[in-house]
Amino acid sequence: VAAQISARPPDEFRNDPTQLTNGLVELQKITGADGIICSLGSETELESSKGQGLNLDLISSAGPVFSSLTSVARLRTTFGEESVLVAGINGPRRLSKQFDLKIQDTLEFFCGLTKKYCEAGVDVVLIFEDPDFHEEEKWCAGVKTAENICKFHQVSLLSWEDSFLQQPFKYPLLEPCTEGKGFVFTSEILDYTANINDLALWVERSKG
Repeated sequence: VAAQISARPPDEFRNDPTQLTNGLVELQKITGADGIICSLGSETELESSKGQGLNLDLISSAGPVFSSLTSVARLRTTFGEESVLVAGINGPRRLSKQFDLKIQDTLEFFCGLTKKYCEAGVDVVLIFEDPDFHEEEKWCAGVKTAENICKFHQVSLLSWEDSFLQQPFKYPLLEPCTEGKGFVFTSEILDYTANINDLALWVERSKG
């Protein structure tokens, strides 16, 4: 959504750390939201890999993953503790499908990327998994490791899908609600076409 403010194509916007940071700052000013979403999963890791596989050093230094990590660090400097910084990353199951790997081969990367976002300064890591996601022993063990990493850095680890982790409250953009206490998100993942005024109104009404 913030790409609208910079009048840049979304792909170009999220691959440029300066544009991304500036756009997120402006979006926060317009909406008055308590939090700033710096990454939203999708295919960010796959795009950043440039076809070179699931390599943490490569992926964290290129493309939208690098931009979001850089943006987190800059936003932490800009806002201090005044805003909650959120990074949405793909979970081990989704990564295994995107990179055609077994789940045990994605767990180390997943935990490593979680740590990088924690070190960059996020307050929340939000895991996205496929709609047909289901918990299994390996998944739980890997996510438990990530949860311990987050606890060490005093970061909250949430799951967008139903799991043993805490989920945020989610309400439709056009039907905000003040009942949720804690982490409150729109139930839709808003894209480039979303109306910023509707989002600002959602924030205002959600706060009550």
